Amino acid sequence: MLVDRTTEAAEQLVVESKEHIGTLEFLYTEKRIALRDLWEKCHVPISDWTMPEEFSPDHHDASTLAIMDERIAHLTELYDRQKTVLDKLTAWTELWDEKLAHEEWEKDPARFNNRGAVEKQLLPHAQREVALAYAIYRDENPEDELKFDDLDPVEWLKRKVRVRAENKEFEAQMKGTPSRAGMTPAMSLRNLHMPIDISCIGPCRVVSSGPKTSSPKAAYKRPAPSDCSSPCPSPAKRATPLRQRNWKP
Repeated sequence: MLVDRTTEAAEQLVVESKEHIGTLEFLYTEKRIALRDLWEKCHVPISDWTMPEEFSPDHHDASTLAIMDERIAHLTELYDRQKTVLDKLTAWTELWDEKLAHEEWEKDPARFNNRGAVEKQLLPHAQREVALAYAIYRDENPEDELKFDDLDPVEWLKRKVRVRAENKEFEAQMKGTPSRAGMTPAMSLRNLHMPIDISCIGPCRVVSSGPKTSSPKAAYKRPAPSDCSSPCPSPAKRATPLRQRNWKP
C-alpha cells in the first residue's frame, strides 16, 4: 500500500510539474511577444533584446516573468511619452528596409518601378517628418533625451544612410567596378589612331564649270589618260572570259 501511494504521489507530482511548466511557457511566450513589439516600436537595438525567444524550463521561472512584466511596463511608458517621434521614425525605417529589399532582390520586377519613388520622394519626406516630430518633442520635453545609440533620431537615420553608402562603395571597389567618372569613352572610328591610305583612283567623269543652263552633254570631257603601271586590255580582250589562263594583253 505504501509503495502504491508513493508511486501515485510521484506520478501526480510529475503531472503537476508538467502543467506548471506548460503554464510558465505559455505566459513567457505571451510576454516575449509583447516585449518584441515594444522593442521594435521603441527602436531598441537587437543586441539589447535580452530575453531569448524560446522558453527554457532550466533557466526561466516565475521570477523571469516578473522581470518581463517590469520591462513591459517601462517600455510602455517610454513609448507613450515618445510616441510622436517614434512613429515617424518607424515610418522612415520601413521605407528604408523597402529600399534595401529592392537593391538586394535583383530579380524583382517591381524593383525598377518602385525604387525611384522610394529614394527620391518617400524617404526624404519621411526624414523631414522625423525631424519635425523630434523638434516638437524637444520643445515640449526639453529635459527628456531621446537617443538611439547615443544619437538623436535625425542623426541616427543619417548615419544609417551614410553607412549604407560606404558599404556600397566598398563592395564596388572589391568587385573592381570603376566609377562613371573613371570610365574611358567608347571606342569609335573617329577617335582611333589609324594610318590613312589615300587611294589613287580618280573620278571617271569631269564636269567643267559653266552656266547653270548648259547641257551636261556639252560640258562632258573625257579625262586625260593617266600613267598606269599595268596596261589596260582592249575591249575585245576584256570580253574574253577570265577563266582562260592563257590570256595575254
